[in-house]
Amino acid sequence: MSGSYHIGVKGLPGKGWKPQLDQLFAKAIPSVVVAFVIVMKYLPLLLLVTVAAFGHEEESCQTPIEQYGESVESMLRLPEGFSVSWLDKHVSRLGDDAAVVLIRLGAPENLKNSSDIKKVLNILRLAFDCPPCVEHAENRTSGVTMLFLDMVDARTQEKELKEQVRQTGDYIRAQLEQGNSHTDFPPRVSASEMAPLVVIAAPTIIAFFPVTKTELKKSPDSNEGLSDFQLFASQVRGPLKEAGIEFQEVYGEAFRVRIGQNITAFRPAKENAGYYLITPGKKPRVEYGVMTDTDLLRVAKEYFGTFGK
Repeated sequence: MSGSYHIGVKGLPGKGWKPQLDQLFAKAIPSVVVAFVIVMKYLPLLLLVTVAAFGHEEESCQTPIEQYGESVESMLRLPEGFSVSWLDKHVSRLGDDAAVVLIRLGAPENLKNSSDIKKVLNILRLAFDCPPCVEHAENRTSGVTMLFLDMVDARTQEKELKEQVRQTGDYIRAQLEQGNSHTDFPPRVSASEMAPLVVIAAPTIIAFFPVTKTELKKSPDSNEGLSDFQLFASQVRGPLKEAGIEFQEVYGEAFRVRIGQNITAFRPAKENAGYYLITPGKKPRVEYGVMTDTDLLRVAKEYFGTFGK
């Protein structure tokens, strides 16, 4: 078929339609470019959130938001500075999934003030308080969390808040580095090995856990007692250090204590975790059972007296 085709553009008939079409394109291109930049900026975060949110489907029917959303929401509703131990414990198993849950709940867009931001930062710190306690090994990383912190930082102009965001990132990186430099479970003391020796030169608390061979093969999330023991140990170490009290963890059936030239062997009377408090010149005190950081600090104050170096 011969002839030519004429493609009409509504509103642009006759001569001069091409310049007008060029003007339309010129106006549209900046909007397209802006949209493209925004999509590319947050594409890595969206991909990470998608993978992290549904990466556990083979292991569990629940996504992070279904499993932990209620706990995180409850923490966000608490007044700033308030803490509920069972909520802290629940969130401490999240790791990188904490950021996934926060994003699914609408953060950082729904953070209305500095108080909301501080609550979010506290949740992220708790989520990495004890890396070995994090439920899924793939969440013992901080990919989504660091991108989320960048978004929070971009939404605030307050220098104090920006510094807290930076400190939170530094804390999480340090926690992960420390967690990756040690095995989840220190080696068990067998009958053929010498029990570990703890030298006492200052007020000291020895946290002991009688790990069995069966327990060593399990992960922290499958052993409630060991998971709690490690979590509270990580939380109490800092306050005790500030008070001038040494804190050491021992995993095994027994350990030895040396004060000066005297060495004493200690074997727990019960098949249970506990705490051995000792200071030169004073009879040791033994407490059985896993204790929260608050309870252990109370017992330490009773035994050692007023805190302070």
